[in-house]
Amino acid sequence: LYRRAGLMINAGLYGNAGLNAKWTDWRNPGKAEPDIARDPRPLLRKLLSDFKNSIWDDEARFLLGYVAYYLNDFEAARKEFAQLERDHPKSRYIGEARRLLQVIEFPQLFTSFSTGSNDNALVAPGEPLNISVFARNVGEVRVSLRPLDLSMVMSNVANAEHAYADLDEIAKLPGFEKALGASVMDQSFKLDPDSKHFYHSRNNLPLYTSTPGVYLLEVVGGPVLERKLVQIADLTVQRRRLEGTEQFWVTTRDGRPVYDARIRGGYVENLHVKVPYQEDIAVDANDPSKGTRTVTRFREERRMVQHDLVGATDANGLLEVALPPHGLRNFWATIDVSGTLYLVNDARDPQTIEAPAPWLPQEQPAPETDIRAFVYTDRPVYRPGDTAWLRLIARLPMGEGQMEGEPVLLRVMYDGIEQYREEVRLNDFGCATARFKVPFGSPVGNYEVLISNPRLGGLRSFRLTVLEYFKKDIRLEIEAPQKALLPGSNAEVPVAFRYLAGGMVQGGEVSYSVRARSA
Repeated sequence: LYRRAGLMINAGLYGNAGLNAKWTDWRNPGKAEPDIARDPRPLLRKLLSDFKNSIWDDEARFLLGYVAYYLNDFEAARKEFAQLERDHPKSRYIGEARRLLQVIEFPQLFTSFSTGSNDNALVAPGEPLNISVFARNVGEVRVSLRPLDLSMVMSNVANAEHAYADLDEIAKLPGFEKALGASVMDQSFKLDPDSKHFYHSRNNLPLYTSTPGVYLLEVVGGPVLERKLVQIADLTVQRRRLEGTEQFWVTTRDGRPVYDARIRGGYVENLHVKVPYQEDIAVDANDPSKGTRTVTRFREERRMVQHDLVGATDANGLLEVALPPHGLRNFWATIDVSGTLYLVNDARDPQTIEAPAPWLPQEQPAPETDIRAFVYTDRPVYRPGDTAWLRLIARLPMGEGQMEGEPVLLRVMYDGIEQYREEVRLNDFGCATARFKVPFGSPVGNYEVLISNPRLGGLRSFRLTVLEYFKKDIRLEIEAPQKALLPGSNAEVPVAFRYLAGGMVQGGEVSYSVRARSA
């Protein structure tokens, strides 16, 4: 029974409900007990009642509070942990029970904010910036945004690189509180005390990011104060590592270079190094009379390695520096732009030489050429003045993908001169129709039908023929009377001459004769 309860704690809270129901009654796998499967506390209470004063009492009591804690039933968790404190003050679970009580009762607060992109914590002016607040045992939360003059904080510090990565370290520098200005934004709100979740939260609080500068976001809830740095600037900082140097490129968001941006900072990284040392050891551990000998050994140490740099960008917004030793990559620095100091913390790997620099012409990838297309005509030959119907049919080689709405440029050329142009769009069957009116007096010969689309991989050429005029074949149509005629009566017999290519024959001389024969 105890193993059953322990199994339910691990699987029932995070596992599969159907599988939990099956495990609940292992003698009858087809029977489901969802209530017990969701909450193993009835099994634990049965254990305490059936095996009172057993060696399992303290652990079962702790598990009752533990499960209640993770099911957000905090009142029940308090009671079970208090009962454990009274009945088993020397239990091995007392320490963990007290820790969970502190989590339940002590005020807690933390925040997170994101712009949805990784840009060295530099938020563009006007870019939406939302924060989320998570708190517990806090009645009211106050959020404020205060301007911070980083140049005042860093001006009297010789080597502040150690503080670049941590706001708490920056706050310890002299003059930090004096560099804080009056709040430019204040919001206060209360959290829902009846929330069933462990943390009461408030999501998507907007921050005003229209004015560039460095700000300190302060979130206060009860005795808890959390601070975060918010930097609003029309800046981007990109790094590119070459064979012997590293380039920094400072631009605005739209790609304009920033001249005379003063960068001061360095590379700071923890490295694991092997340090040699000498040690005297016995020549023979079993015979001290043989004396000692000196050997060189190595021990692993973790050392902070720092490489400083100072410089300013040129007219192209570029600063090129020598590569740091030991392959250091983590970079911290301040950037002074027109008297405003910003903090850059870039722990990412810089781009390698294989990746082209963003400010250089980019090599465009070859377009996908996955479409095959053909052009069919409604007739084999045309004459000047005729209308040519062109049917474009496109297909994907493997029959997969979407072609509907794909634009295709169709042109008709003769001897390098464009005769017709139209952009058609494929329907859901991959087809399109165009109509080309061959003008009267057009040159005769072979016309070239060209179709182009990036997915075609270039131009595709087809042929259309316009022939010289020749004597047209004529078709005779006679409409004979359908009913029998009486002797002496008159009858009209329509006779029509038509060209096989279309149109009526005009101006021709017609002769006819009527013969009779016996029925």
